[in-house]
Amino acid sequence: MIGMALFDTAIGPCGIAWTARGICGVQLPEADVASTRDRLSRRHAGAQEGTPPPTVQLAIEAIVALLAGQPARLEELALDLRDVPPFNLRVYEVTRAIPAGSTLSYGEIATRLGEAGAARAVGQALGQNPIPIIIPCHRVLAAGHRAGGFSAHGDVATKRRLLEIEGALAAETLPLFGAKPFSMEGGCSCRAARYRLEATPLFVHCCHCSWCQRETGSAFVLNAMVEADRVVLLTGAPVTIDTPSASGRGQRISRCPTCQVALWSQYAGSGPGIRFLRVGTLDEAHRITPDIHIYTSTKLPWVVLPQGARAVPEFYDVKAVWPAASLERFRAARSRTTR
Repeated sequence: MIGMALFDTAIGPCGIAWTARGICGVQLPEADVASTRDRLSRRHAGAQEGTPPPTVQLAIEAIVALLAGQPARLEELALDLRDVPPFNLRVYEVTRAIPAGSTLSYGEIATRLGEAGAARAVGQALGQNPIPIIIPCHRVLAAGHRAGGFSAHGDVATKRRLLEIEGALAAETLPLFGAKPFSMEGGCSCRAARYRLEATPLFVHCCHCSWCQRETGSAFVLNAMVEADRVVLLTGAPVTIDTPSASGRGQRISRCPTCQVALWSQYAGSGPGIRFLRVGTLDEAHRITPDIHIYTSTKLPWVVLPQGARAVPEFYDVKAVWPAASLERFRAARSRTTR
C-alpha cells in the first residue's frame, strides 16, 4: 500500500509518498495545490492520502526546514527504491552525499562512479529521480556551472531558487548559471511608473507589525530587500514621501505621482543602497515568497502562517539568519553608497 500527503513549505505546497519500506516519492510544488496532488497521485497510482506515520512526518519536518533555509538531516531517511535501475541507484547514492551549499557536475558524478564518459547518462538518471530534495538532484549542474536540466514545475528557476536557499548560488552568478539573467518587471496600478528588478532579493520579509498594517490598510506587507541599483526605472518619476516608522528613524516611500501606489521604501537603518520593494507591485508576484514572518506578536489572529514557515515575534539577528551570499551583497551595496 502507498500512502501520500501534502504539506506546506516556504516555496509552496509539496507532496510525499511512502510505503512500509520507506519514502518512495517527493513532489515539488506545481502551479497550485490541486495540481501538486494530481501530479503526485499520477506518479503513484493507487496511493491513499492520509496521515503520515512518524518516520515520514520526520522527513516532512526536515524538508520544510531545508526549504526555509535551516539545517536539516535527510541522508539517513529510509527510502523505497526497489523499482529503480542499478545505474540510477549508484547515481543517487553519490548525489545524496552532496551537502547543502555545495554542488557537483554531471561529469564529476560520472567520474566518482568510475565511468568518466557517462555524464549524459548521469543527467538522464537524475531526470528520473523520484525523490527530489531527499535525493538532491538540484545540487548537480552541467559543465561550466550551467544549470543543466530540472524536471520540476518552474524548470531552471526552481533549481536556482533551491540553490539560493541553500547558499550555493549568489545572484551575481546567475547570468552564468542560466540562459538569461534574472529579470522581473513591475509597476503601479495606472502603469505610469514601471520598473525592472534585475537581481533575486537578498531576503524577503512578511511584516505583521501594526505600523505596516496601518500604512497599507491590510494585514501585512511583503517587502523584498534588494540593492537599489538592481531596480531599474523604466518609465515615470516616482515621488518620495518621508513617512514615520516605529523605530523613530523614518522611511522614505517612493510612490507613483499619479495613482500613489507605493513601489518601494528606503529605511534609514539599511541606507540608500537597499530598497524594500513591495512584492505585490511585481507583475509575477507569486514568484517571490517570504523568507521570514516578522513582528508576529501583532499578527492579526485570523492570519494563519504556513506550516514550517520561519517566524519571529519581533525582529531577528540578520547575521544569524541570512544566507552568506546575501550578507555579502548587502555589505557591498552599503559600501558602494558610502564611498
